[in-house]
Amino acid sequence: MARRQRQRKNTQNSDEDYYEILDVSVNAKPEEIKDSYLRLVKLFTPESHAAEFEQIRRAYETLRDQQKRSQYDLIRKYGSSGEELVDRAYQLLQENKLKQAEQLLRKAKKIDPHYLGIYLTLAAIALHGENDRQFRAEIDGALAQSHTDEARVSIHIAASRILVEEERVEQAVAELDGAMTQYPALRDAIQRIKVDILRELERFDEALELVNGYLRDLLHDTPDALFWFISRVGLMVETERWQDWSQIQTRVRRFFRCLASEEDRQSAFSELVEAHDVFAAGRYTKGALAFLDLALYLKPKDKTLLPLRRKLEERLHFERELDRLLADRHVIPLVTLQAIKWSAADSEDDSLQELLDEMETDLATMLDEESQFHEEIAAGILYLRRHYPTMYKRFETSWNILYESHVGHLNRETRRSLR
Repeated sequence: MARRQRQRKNTQNSDEDYYEILDVSVNAKPEEIKDSYLRLVKLFTPESHAAEFEQIRRAYETLRDQQKRSQYDLIRKYGSSGEELVDRAYQLLQENKLKQAEQLLRKAKKIDPHYLGIYLTLAAIALHGENDRQFRAEIDGALAQSHTDEARVSIHIAASRILVEEERVEQAVAELDGAMTQYPALRDAIQRIKVDILRELERFDEALELVNGYLRDLLHDTPDALFWFISRVGLMVETERWQDWSQIQTRVRRFFRCLASEEDRQSAFSELVEAHDVFAAGRYTKGALAFLDLALYLKPKDKTLLPLRRKLEERLHFERELDRLLADRHVIPLVTLQAIKWSAADSEDDSLQELLDEMETDLATMLDEESQFHEEIAAGILYLRRHYPTMYKRFETSWNILYESHVGHLNRETRRSLR
């Protein structure tokens, strides 16, 4: 009992284990809890053990009431904050245990009714189950808990994201349009989200109309317009409207001149580099290079970006040569196939592997008869060395080995004619 007394003195309220305090199991029946309470208050009277008595009383007041006990059990198992409960519910959703997740969140709402993540997760579950009415009820519940226009707008934005996830695209756009009408002072912030969503959905024409409209109505360039200029460049890349590049580049550079503070210029630089990273990761070399050039306009001597630009230029030349090679009838297809094979192995571009698979199928007969094409393959490699220098240089050792393997089958006169 002395050990239990020391333990109680060192226990904080937030960490109290009421079952241990009352010396009962978590499955104890109400009568067991009451009996243990009566026994302990005789041992730890308020006169001689005030702190211990208060702990015992607090534990009993919670565990004697079934509703309080249920809430306490929930907190004890998952944590005391709505965020912890939502995290656990999300894990259940990942395991496709929708009912369990929903039940947990319903209980969580009673414990932490102001945590908006609970409402939004319940809304997502409802929409996934095609319960539109419940989805709307949860969104309205979240709105009721929000006390500023900014907070309410964030709820509408979250609702639109949930709708997009369930492929309710028109409803998602309508959600944002309704928010713009209801909160005109926050129209700009909502429009930004709408542009992002339209781009994600590849509804580029609508996104472009929004962006162009904003830039057309822009009276004076200010740092706040950075998002719109970067979006305009991104849409040009995504829609392959490279004929607009010169005009857009001039306009964006003019915008850069309004960035008077170093903080604004650094923010723009970081955004441009991030956009470059996105397009580079997607193997869109020309788009990555466009953003990199704009970043270099702000910092022309940046030692990190200059080597990146050289690599992008080389990659762009390589990609252009590859496209040209595919249409070049002067090269035997077996040489083109080999170029695709090495390129696919050297790249994370899935489209190259798909192209390789398609070509191998189409050229199956020619591949079986490859020994009949030693002269044509050797000639194709020499032609490639002259007309496709980037392609040849990247795989120079392999091309040389392949050339020797075929030219070795030719007589002296044929070898001379190749040169």
